[in-house]
Amino acid sequence: MNDLAWLLTTAADAKVRDAKEGAELAAAAYTFSRGREPLYLDTQAAALAAAGQFEQALAKQREAIAVASTIGQPKLVAELEKRIKPYSEGRIYVPPARTTGPATRP
Repeated sequence: MNDLAWLLTTAADAKVRDAKEGAELAAAAYTFSRGREPLYLDTQAAALAAAGQFEQALAKQREAIAVASTIGQPKLVAELEKRIKPYSEGRIYVPPARTTGPATRP
């Protein structure tokens, strides 16, 4: 569920992006996780940014970073921190294109 939400909110192709649907899926995934999965908050932040709600995206991203830090995932914290700059600049986050191998998230 979260993988689809991530795709819908961060796709390089604007025709694929659907911030509203992505936000709904990410929120459902986070609720299902009982609030323990920082990647779901990350996806919610991406959806908010894709919808032009950058201040809310920053707040949600900071929440994701806090959860990742609390559960002891420093590599994930570093990855999540990369989204702060684009959101603070009023830009969406689009992951770099992969040239080989399967697409995976941290």
